[in-house]
Amino acid sequence: ARANLSLVGTITMALATQSELEDALDRIENAGSRGPPMQTIRTFLRLVREGKARLPAEVSKHGAYLLKRSPGILRPDERWLVHEQVTIACLDSGDLGSAKKLIDEIDSRFPESLRVAILQGMLLEAEKKWEQADEQYLKILETNEAHQNAWKRRVAVARQQGNDSKAMSILKEYLDVFVIDGEAWEELASLYISNQMLKQAAFCYEEIILLAPSDPYCHIK
Repeated sequence: ARANLSLVGTITMALATQSELEDALDRIENAGSRGPPMQTIRTFLRLVREGKARLPAEVSKHGAYLLKRSPGILRPDERWLVHEQVTIACLDSGDLGSAKKLIDEIDSRFPESLRVAILQGMLLEAEKKWEQADEQYLKILETNEAHQNAWKRRVAVARQQGNDSKAMSILKEYLDVFVIDGEAWEELASLYISNQMLKQAAFCYEEIILLAPSDPYCHIK
């Protein structure tokens, strides 16, 4: 019963956040000739980050506007989070020129940052330079072998190349270390199913159930 109450609470919170997000976006996009309120854009970007929503067109448009017109309303740490957020949105929406400019700005502020290195790798992916992107992530792992994002970007590169075998191999190596990553187990299971490797997929789902025994979604799978 306690687990069910927790699930209900999570769903209620998610719906509340979605409602706030929709309200903020509505106020931004219907601001008229006065232009969108900067604090509302700031709130919108925060809600997108917290809710892990994917709204690349809206984030790239309104985030870039905020960074250009009123970056001073952001706290110093928040400002660079927004830079990173807008960069990823630009990459997702295909605005590579803006993404590169933002990456250069972040790199100037944080030289040799591994987070910047990840963004540079994602730019290479967007440019379909798969081998260079993979090499970029391998360099990051040479510096920090526990960098989860670099591992996952390597998987993404392999999948974009259509190389399921390589993607599965990377995921298995990753899960040897990060055994409690349920999302990675689920991605590996999906790859196994796509390749008719049902016994291996079943093992992955057993691991997922062990990680979250009270989650009904895991049992449905």
